[in-house]
Amino acid sequence: MADRYFSANKMISFLFVCSGLLLLLAVSLSSVPLLFVSLFFIYKLVYAPTLGLANSIAMAHVENREKFFPIIRIGGTVGWIFAATVISLLKAETTATPFIISGVVSIVSGIIFFFILPYTPPAAKNSTFNWRDVVGVDSFKALNVEGSGFKVFITTCFFATMLSTLYDQYAPLYFHSAGLERTAAYMSIGQISEVLVMALIPLLCLRFNLKTLMTFGLLSIVICNGEFSGNIFKRSVHQECDCRRRAFAAGK
Repeated sequence: MADRYFSANKMISFLFVCSGLLLLLAVSLSSVPLLFVSLFFIYKLVYAPTLGLANSIAMAHVENREKFFPIIRIGGTVGWIFAATVISLLKAETTATPFIISGVVSIVSGIIFFFILPYTPPAAKNSTFNWRDVVGVDSFKALNVEGSGFKVFITTCFFATMLSTLYDQYAPLYFHSAGLERTAAYMSIGQISEVLVMALIPLLCLRFNLKTLMTFGLLSIVICNGEFSGNIFKRSVHQECDCRRRAFAAGK
Protein backbone atom coordinates (compact mmCIF):
# COMPACT_ATOMS: atom_id res chain seq x y z
CA MET A 1 0.00 0.00 0.00
CA ALA A 2 2.91 2.33 0.74
CA ASP A 3 3.83 2.91 -2.91
CA ARG A 4 0.47 1.94 -4.43
CA TYR A 5 -1.66 4.85 -3.23
CA PHE A 6 1.04 7.35 -2.22
CA SER A 7 4.11 8.71 -3.97
CA ALA A 8 7.04 6.56 -2.88
CA ASN A 9 9.44 9.48 -2.35
CA LYS A 10 7.10 11.25 0.10
CA MET A 11 6.09 8.05 1.86
CA ILE A 12 9.67 6.94 2.51
CA SER A 13 10.47 10.38 3.94
CA PHE A 14 7.45 10.23 6.23
CA LEU A 15 8.25 6.70 7.42
CA PHE A 16 11.89 7.56 8.11
CA VAL A 17 10.91 10.48 10.32
CA CYS A 18 8.24 8.45 12.15
CA SER A 19 10.53 5.46 12.70
CA GLY A 20 13.26 7.73 14.06
CA LEU A 21 10.84 9.35 16.53
CA LEU A 22 9.53 5.95 17.62
CA LEU A 23 13.04 4.63 18.19
CA LEU A 24 14.03 7.63 20.31
CA LEU A 25 10.80 7.33 22.27
CA ALA A 26 11.43 3.63 22.87
CA VAL A 27 14.91 4.36 24.21
CA SER A 28 13.56 7.02 26.56
CA LEU A 29 11.09 4.47 27.95
CA SER A 30 13.54 1.56 28.19
CA SER A 31 12.99 1.44 31.96
CA VAL A 32 9.46 0.16 31.28
CA PRO A 33 9.98 -3.19 29.47
CA LEU A 34 6.43 -3.56 28.16
CA LEU A 35 6.37 -0.06 26.65
CA PHE A 36 9.86 -0.48 25.24
CA VAL A 37 9.06 -3.77 23.51
CA SER A 38 5.72 -2.45 22.22
CA LEU A 39 7.25 0.73 20.80
CA PHE A 40 10.14 -1.19 19.28
CA PHE A 41 7.67 -3.56 17.62
CA ILE A 42 5.75 -0.61 16.16
CA TYR A 43 9.05 0.91 15.04
CA LYS A 44 9.90 -2.25 13.09
CA LEU A 45 6.47 -2.21 11.43
CA VAL A 46 6.94 1.42 10.39
CA TYR A 47 10.54 1.01 9.26
CA ALA A 48 10.14 -2.25 7.32
CA PRO A 49 8.32 -0.71 4.29
CA THR A 50 11.23 1.69 3.69
CA LEU A 51 13.34 -1.22 2.41
CA GLY A 52 10.85 -2.01 -0.35
CA LEU A 53 10.22 1.68 -1.07
CA ALA A 54 13.92 2.31 -1.61
CA ASN A 55 13.96 -0.51 -4.17
CA SER A 56 10.80 0.85 -5.84
CA ILE A 57 12.28 4.33 -6.21
CA ALA A 58 15.53 2.98 -7.60
CA MET A 59 13.78 0.65 -10.05
CA ALA A 60 11.50 3.45 -11.26
CA HIS A 61 14.36 5.79 -12.17
CA VAL A 62 17.15 3.45 -13.29
CA GLU A 63 17.08 2.50 -16.96
CA ASN A 64 19.47 -0.47 -17.00
CA ARG A 65 18.39 -2.14 -13.75
CA GLU A 66 20.47 -5.30 -14.13
CA LYS A 67 23.64 -3.25 -14.54
CA PHE A 68 23.17 -0.29 -12.20
CA PHE A 69 20.90 -1.49 -9.38
CA PRO A 70 23.60 -3.69 -7.76
CA ILE A 71 25.92 -0.67 -7.78
CA ILE A 72 23.25 1.45 -6.11
CA ARG A 73 22.58 -1.32 -3.60
CA ILE A 74 26.25 -1.32 -2.61
CA GLY A 75 25.72 2.16 -1.15
CA GLY A 76 23.47 0.72 1.55
CA THR A 77 26.03 -1.90 2.48
CA VAL A 78 28.82 0.67 2.62
CA GLY A 79 26.65 2.73 4.95
CA TRP A 80 26.14 -0.36 7.14
CA ILE A 81 29.93 -0.88 7.35
CA PHE A 82 30.50 2.78 8.22
CA ALA A 83 27.84 2.72 10.95
CA ALA A 84 29.23 -0.49 12.46
CA THR A 85 32.73 0.97 12.48
CA VAL A 86 31.54 4.12 14.24
CA ILE A 87 29.71 2.08 16.89
CA SER A 88 32.81 -0.02 17.51
CA LEU A 89 35.07 3.04 17.72
CA LEU A 90 32.71 4.46 20.35
CA LYS A 91 32.66 1.04 22.11
CA ALA A 92 28.90 1.43 22.31
CA GLU A 93 27.74 -2.08 21.41
CA THR A 94 26.29 -2.70 24.88
CA THR A 95 24.75 0.76 25.35
CA ALA A 96 21.72 2.61 24.00
CA THR A 97 23.95 4.85 21.87
CA PRO A 98 23.37 2.92 18.60
CA PHE A 99 19.60 3.38 19.00
CA ILE A 100 19.99 7.10 19.63
CA ILE A 101 22.30 7.55 16.64
CA SER A 102 19.95 5.52 14.45
CA GLY A 103 16.92 7.54 15.54
CA VAL A 104 18.58 10.90 14.88
CA VAL A 105 20.02 9.80 11.53
CA SER A 106 16.63 8.41 10.50
CA ILE A 107 14.87 11.72 11.22
CA VAL A 108 17.51 13.79 9.44
CA SER A 109 17.53 11.41 6.46
CA GLY A 110 13.75 11.57 6.17
CA ILE A 111 13.85 15.38 6.04
CA ILE A 112 16.60 15.35 3.42
CA PHE A 113 14.84 12.70 1.33
CA PHE A 114 11.70 14.84 1.21
CA PHE A 115 13.59 17.49 -0.78
CA ILE A 116 16.05 15.50 -2.90
CA LEU A 117 14.33 12.27 -3.96
CA PRO A 118 12.77 12.26 -7.44
CA TYR A 119 9.01 12.17 -7.71
CA THR A 120 7.80 8.58 -7.94
CA PRO A 121 4.04 8.42 -8.66
CA PRO A 122 1.90 5.77 -6.96
CA ALA A 123 1.40 2.57 -8.92
CA ALA A 124 -2.39 2.72 -8.52
CA LYS A 125 -2.77 6.36 -9.53
CA ASN A 126 -6.23 7.20 -10.90
CA SER A 127 -7.59 3.83 -9.74
CA THR A 128 -10.28 3.22 -7.13
CA PHE A 129 -9.36 2.22 -3.60
CA ASN A 130 -9.76 -1.52 -3.01
CA TRP A 131 -9.19 -3.33 0.27
CA ARG A 132 -8.19 -6.48 -1.63
CA ASP A 133 -5.26 -4.57 -3.08
CA VAL A 134 -4.33 -3.15 0.32
CA VAL A 135 -4.32 -6.53 2.05
CA GLY A 136 -2.71 -8.20 -0.96
CA VAL A 137 -5.31 -10.95 -1.35
CA ASP A 138 -4.88 -11.22 -5.11
CA SER A 139 -1.12 -11.63 -4.79
CA PHE A 140 -1.67 -15.10 -3.33
CA LYS A 141 -2.97 -16.21 -6.72
CA ALA A 142 0.66 -16.35 -7.84
CA LEU A 143 1.16 -19.30 -5.50
CA ASN A 144 -1.15 -21.39 -7.67
CA VAL A 145 0.48 -20.64 -11.02
CA GLU A 146 1.75 -23.97 -12.32
CA GLY A 147 5.40 -24.15 -13.25
CA SER A 148 6.26 -20.77 -11.70
CA GLY A 149 7.99 -22.19 -8.63
CA PHE A 150 6.67 -19.23 -6.66
CA LYS A 151 5.76 -21.39 -3.66
CA VAL A 152 9.30 -22.70 -3.45
CA PHE A 153 10.66 -19.17 -3.84
CA ILE A 154 8.52 -17.74 -1.02
CA THR A 155 9.26 -20.64 1.32
CA THR A 156 13.00 -20.42 0.66
CA CYS A 157 13.06 -16.66 1.20
CA PHE A 158 11.15 -17.11 4.47
CA PHE A 159 13.75 -19.46 5.94
CA ALA A 160 16.70 -17.52 4.51
CA THR A 161 15.41 -14.30 6.06
CA MET A 162 14.85 -16.10 9.35
CA LEU A 163 18.47 -17.24 9.39
CA SER A 164 19.69 -13.74 8.63
CA THR A 165 17.61 -12.25 11.45
CA LEU A 166 18.79 -14.84 13.97
CA TYR A 167 22.40 -14.22 12.96
CA ASP A 168 22.07 -10.46 13.39
CA GLN A 169 20.50 -10.92 16.84
CA TYR A 170 22.66 -13.62 18.37
CA ALA A 171 26.04 -13.37 16.64
CA PRO A 172 27.10 -10.35 18.76
CA LEU A 173 26.31 -12.33 21.93
CA TYR A 174 28.43 -15.23 20.69
CA PHE A 175 31.34 -12.98 19.76
CA HIS A 176 31.15 -11.25 23.13
CA SER A 177 31.13 -14.57 24.99
CA ALA A 178 34.17 -15.60 22.94
CA GLY A 179 36.03 -12.62 24.34
CA LEU A 180 35.91 -10.42 21.25
CA GLU A 181 35.42 -6.70 21.68
CA ARG A 182 33.98 -4.28 19.12
CA THR A 183 31.66 -6.94 17.74
CA ALA A 184 29.95 -4.51 15.35
CA ALA A 185 33.19 -4.05 13.43
CA TYR A 186 33.79 -7.81 13.33
CA MET A 187 30.31 -8.41 11.93
CA SER A 188 30.85 -5.79 9.23
CA ILE A 189 33.35 -8.19 7.63
CA GLY A 190 30.29 -9.97 6.26
CA GLN A 191 29.14 -6.71 4.66
CA ILE A 192 32.58 -6.24 3.09
CA SER A 193 32.23 -9.61 1.37
CA GLU A 194 28.69 -8.58 0.37
CA VAL A 195 30.07 -5.51 -1.40
CA LEU A 196 32.49 -7.66 -3.37
CA VAL A 197 29.75 -10.11 -4.37
CA MET A 198 27.31 -7.39 -5.44
CA ALA A 199 30.03 -5.71 -7.47
CA LEU A 200 30.42 -8.97 -9.37
CA ILE A 201 26.69 -9.51 -9.99
CA PRO A 202 26.57 -7.51 -13.27
CA LEU A 203 29.40 -9.66 -14.62
CA LEU A 204 27.90 -12.90 -13.31
CA CYS A 205 24.55 -12.03 -14.92
CA LEU A 206 26.27 -12.19 -18.28
CA ARG A 207 27.34 -15.77 -17.60
CA PHE A 208 24.54 -17.21 -15.43
CA ASN A 209 20.78 -16.72 -15.26
CA LEU A 210 19.02 -15.32 -12.19
CA LYS A 211 17.84 -18.72 -10.93
CA THR A 212 21.40 -20.06 -10.94
CA LEU A 213 22.74 -17.03 -9.09
CA MET A 214 20.02 -17.33 -6.45
CA THR A 215 20.84 -21.01 -6.02
CA PHE A 216 24.51 -20.16 -5.45
CA GLY A 217 23.45 -17.52 -2.90
CA LEU A 218 21.23 -19.94 -0.98
CA LEU A 219 23.96 -22.59 -0.94
CA SER A 220 26.38 -20.05 0.48
CA ILE A 221 23.87 -19.27 3.25
CA VAL A 222 23.67 -22.97 4.13
CA ILE A 223 27.45 -23.34 4.17
CA CYS A 224 27.97 -20.17 6.20
CA ASN A 225 25.37 -20.99 8.84
CA GLY A 226 26.51 -24.60 8.99
CA GLU A 227 30.06 -23.51 9.70
CA PHE A 228 28.87 -20.97 12.24
CA SER A 229 26.69 -23.56 14.01
CA GLY A 230 29.57 -26.03 14.05
CA ASN A 231 31.84 -23.50 15.73
CA ILE A 232 29.18 -22.73 18.34
CA PHE A 233 28.71 -26.45 19.03
CA LYS A 234 32.46 -27.00 19.41
CA ARG A 235 32.75 -24.05 21.76
CA SER A 236 29.80 -25.28 23.83
CA VAL A 237 31.34 -28.76 24.14
CA HIS A 238 34.70 -27.25 25.09
CA GLN A 239 33.10 -25.07 27.77
CA GLU A 240 31.13 -28.03 29.16
CA CYS A 241 34.24 -30.20 29.33
CA ASP A 242 36.19 -27.39 30.97
CA CYS A 243 33.47 -26.92 33.59
CA ARG A 244 33.45 -30.63 34.36
CA ARG A 245 37.24 -30.72 34.67
CA ARG A 246 37.14 -27.85 37.11
CA ALA A 247 34.36 -29.48 39.11
CA PHE A 248 36.28 -32.76 39.24
CA ALA A 249 39.45 -30.96 40.34
CA ALA A 250 37.53 -29.06 43.03
CA GLY A 251 35.99 -32.34 44.25
CA LYS A 252 39.41 -33.81 44.74
